[in-house]
This record gives sequence, C-alpha cells and structure tokens, in this order.
Amino acid sequence: MEKIATAEESAGDAPGAVDMYMKIWRDYPASAAARTAATRMDALATAGVLVPSRTSSAVRWWRALAMSEAGKPGEALTEIDKLVAAKAKLPADWRVRRSLVLFKKRDYASARVELGKAAAVLPAGPNRAEALFWLARSQARLNDYAAANATYVKLRKQYPETKWAREGLFKQGLMALEEKNLTASAGYFDAYAKQYPTASDADEAVWYTGWSQFRARKYVACEATFKRLMARYPRSQLVQRGLYWTGRSQMLAGKKDLALATLTSLAQEDALTYYGLLASGALLENGIEPPPPLVETPIPPEEPIDPGGEAPEASAPTAAPDDPADAIEQPEPEGRGWGSGGEAPGN
Repeated sequence: MEKIATAEESAGDAPGAVDMYMKIWRDYPASAAARTAATRMDALATAGVLVPSRTSSAVRWWRALAMSEAGKPGEALTEIDKLVAAKAKLPADWRVRRSLVLFKKRDYASARVELGKAAAVLPAGPNRAEALFWLARSQARLNDYAAANATYVKLRKQYPETKWAREGLFKQGLMALEEKNLTASAGYFDAYAKQYPTASDADEAVWYTGWSQFRARKYVACEATFKRLMARYPRSQLVQRGLYWTGRSQMLAGKKDLALATLTSLAQEDALTYYGLLASGALLENGIEPPPPLVETPIPPEEPIDPGGEAPEASAPTAAPDDPADAIEQPEPEGRGWGSGGEAPGN
C-alpha cells in the first residue's frame, strides 16, 4: 500500500495518495509505514492538498481497534477511554468492542463487568447476542462455569439462529469436558453435531462426543459414535483418530477379534501416520506382526504410437510416487479443545 501511495503521489494524483496514506495510518497504526504516511499527509496538507482530519472520533475509534489487533491493547484502551470521557459519538456496540480489547489484555474481570453492562443496555438483536456470548466467555475464563452455562442457555434461547448460539453450544461442551462432566459434554457435542451437521467443525463435535463417551467408559456407545464420524465425514482429518479409538473401544468392550481387525486395517492403510503407528504398536502388544503397508501401483503412461509400425519397447516399471499424505503426523494431545472461528483452544 505504501508503494501504491508513493506512486500515486509521484504521478500527481494527490487525492488518491492521501486516501491511501490515510488507510495506512488508520488500519496499520503500529507500522513504520503509518509514521511515513502521517509525515506525507502533513507535507501534502502544507502544499495545499485537502487532507481528512486524523482527529475525528470515527477515525480515532477505528485506529484504536486496529491498534488492539496489532498487539497493543493497552494503547488501544487508552484511546478508547479518552473518546468515552469526551462523550464522543461511538458505535452502539462500543462496550462490546472495548471488552474485546480487555480480552486481549486478559483482564477478564473487567471484561465481564463491561459485557454485563452491554448486555443490559443493547436492544434485542445481533449486538446483544454477541455481548451475551462474550459475557459467557469471560465468566468461563474466570472459572465461573455455572454463570457461563446460564448465559449460554439464555443466548441460545433468545437468539437460536445466530452464529453466537452455535458457537456457545460448542463452548458448553468444552466447558463440561474441562469439568470432567463427561455425560454433559457428550450431550452438548452430540446436540451440536445433530443441530449443525454441515458446520465446518461438526466432525469435531462428533469426535468429542465419542471421546467423552470413551472417557466415561461407555465403549459400545463410543464405538458407534466413531463409526458415525467416519461414515458421515469420510474426508475429515479426524477419521484416522476415530478409527484408532474405535479399535481401542472394541478392545475394552471385549471384542478383541474385531478390535484387532480394525487396528490391522488402520496400520495397513495409513502405516506411516501417527495413528497408523499407534495401531501397529497396539498390534505388537498383542503379539501380532503389523501388516505391510498398502502401496498403490501407478498406472503407466500410454506409449506413443510408432509411425514406423513397430511395437514400442516395454517401459521399465516405475516406483510408486511419494504420497504426501503418508508423512508422519505430529502427535496431538487427546481431548484438545480446538474451539471455533480460529480461536485458541479453550473455553
């Protein structure tokens, strides 16, 4: 963007350059380019070019949020509080935005207070739904799971069609898992998978349902859940994990022959993956040599037709190409809270 602004200024397009410089200064406040942009705007203003104000409440508000995203929540909060003290005209959901800056600072207690006020004053609608979601998140971060669950229930009851209700249900499952309330966590995740079967994390919900059941020693139910995962989401990255724990569930349910067959299939089809290696280890523990991995025979390319009419010489067999899917996966901790929307694991 800085190069574009410089090029526009050099080409004599001062308004275009100013517009680009303003975007740099406003949207990337922590960058060196922002300082350069401010210098250039001042120089253009001195030369008589019309430059928008950088002190308007709208621009300062936008820049403060960008400052928080740039990893400087303290400076962002200072600027927001100055605007609030000056009674500047701010968006209706300013308390929610301020609370998210407090989240960046990990000041969950203050965020909880701010979100409580926001939920109380915002009119019914998406802003209030978001306020309830983050209020529950702040309560959970303070380990007040009872309050968080109550808030999530209110959210899902009042705004069932919003993404915040959907994400709240998943978070309730993670909270229950954290509390080792395995029956509740299985129930939440199962409800999520059934209510949102096409969500991007629906396969994770099915996985967590089965994992909760496994930890609760409900091995028959666990086996059925993992089979549902593999049948419903065959392209999920969790299929190998589900297959391995299906075998473990079968073993613990007393279905040893079926368990060994499941583990053998995994060890053969996904030999060099993390769970394939675990399956091979489980087979060795039971005195069974793991099977050799399956190798697909590549289809040889067609030989060109010899214009002289002579048959082409047979080509030598080629080695099977490397399959990137066979790369060894890094082991992951079980019961990992992936969360949603790209957020860090947790409640």
